[in-house]
Amino acid sequence: MRVLKLVATLCAMLTGAETLSAGRVVAIADADTIVSATHKNRNYGSQDSLRIGNEVTEFTEGGILESRQRGFIRFDLSSIPAQATVTDAALTAFVLDPQMVGEGLHLFEAVAPWEELTVNWFTRPGTGSAMGTLVVSANSFVSFVSANFTALVQAWVSGTRPNHGLELRFHDELLTVASGVVVGDVRVRGRIADSLASREHADELLRPRLIVDYVIPEPATLALFAGVIPWVMRRSRRPTPR
Repeated sequence: MRVLKLVATLCAMLTGAETLSAGRVVAIADADTIVSATHKNRNYGSQDSLRIGNEVTEFTEGGILESRQRGFIRFDLSSIPAQATVTDAALTAFVLDPQMVGEGLHLFEAVAPWEELTVNWFTRPGTGSAMGTLVVSANSFVSFVSANFTALVQAWVSGTRPNHGLELRFHDELLTVASGVVVGDVRVRGRIADSLASREHADELLRPRLIVDYVIPEPATLALFAGVIPWVMRRSRRPTPR
């Protein structure tokens, strides 16, 4: 009887117990592009850079041309188990041609599907609230981490929100430069844009990445007791020595 109580106690101790298995996924962007408010019908999905910002041109004969350019980027996270708990998520990109060092690119959740080789300004997806700001540095890798972003990645992994990726937008699309340089018949008032390496860039190391750290809860294994419990049961059936 005492042996049976011991077995029952061991089983009760294991019930509901968990261990955590840690993992990391480094996902290279599986789709990225920009859309332009000037060339609204044009698609840029095959380019090796993402030029994001606002370029303002004033014509000396009159008129101003303003070109807003926004980026979209998406990562395939299907290799992460749906039951995983995301502990950290970091977006990493390489700045090729910074025009506004120290300025930022706002990150928004894209809330509708889009296709890399067909999306344009007219068909771009809507966006949710801002995740935060990616601060631009000259010719270097930049990284973005925030609690809101980690929560969004968690929702993508668990399937509670569809993964349509992110929109990148210059932090102040209305910003212009008061003075400018005359080139021919135009005065360039603002060349406010930053170029990031895209997934088509020749150097694979410079392509956008999403680094996700996660843990997976696993039931405590009974393997250690697989041989012990039968042995105990056999012992319990042996007659007591006289």
